[in-house]
Amino acid sequence: MAKLNGAITPKECAAALRLYCSNGFYLQQCIEGAPRVDLNGEVAGNITAEEAANAKQRLAQRQAKHIRRQEALAKEKAKVEAKARNAGRISLADLRAAAQARRAVAGAA
Repeated sequence: MAKLNGAITPKECAAALRLYCSNGFYLQQCIEGAPRVDLNGEVAGNITAEEAANAKQRLAQRQAKHIRRQEALAKEKAKVEAKARNAGRISLADLRAAAQARRAVAGAA
């Protein structure tokens, strides 16, 4: 924040860093022993085993979430397609209701 001379608020800085550090490419590059680069582009230490494991875990969670979303979309698409194929068909419940209505009319007569 000191180098930015108040150009952005601390909240904006935190949001920008959160966005950058959650980027998939950034997480893929977090490999144990790789150099950590500061905002000036200079080496500022190395990535620890714990940081690398955290990045790997976050990537795995993202991939799992993506797969779940894709599966949910596929299921929803299949439901919509099945409903479209069955549009205009009479269901078993509809047939039963019609039969009961006929019996009621026949019994009343």
